[in-house]
Amino acid sequence: MKFLDDKVEPAMELLNDLIYSQDCTDAQRLTDVLMQVRSHHRTRPSSDGLGLATRRAGRGFSAEGQLNDVWKGLPQTRLVEQLSGRAVTC
Repeated sequence: MKFLDDKVEPAMELLNDLIYSQDCTDAQRLTDVLMQVRSHHRTRPSSDGLGLATRRAGRGFSAEGQLNDVWKGLPQTRLVEQLSGRAVTC
């Protein structure tokens, strides 16, 4: 989260709301958020294709590379697709 030095107080209040004031029982809202994440992942190849390829290629060089690929690469996109498919059918 980025903010100006003089905006620390409102930024911390917003962060507190984001972390502690979420209603995780609102299935419609969770589905909406998941669909937004899916949309982001589907457009990533056009905006971050090189990054995806680099993470995928680097997964075999180190444990950090493997984790980077799992969290930010194609496995994450596959997971989002699977979860969003389940959310639509529920």
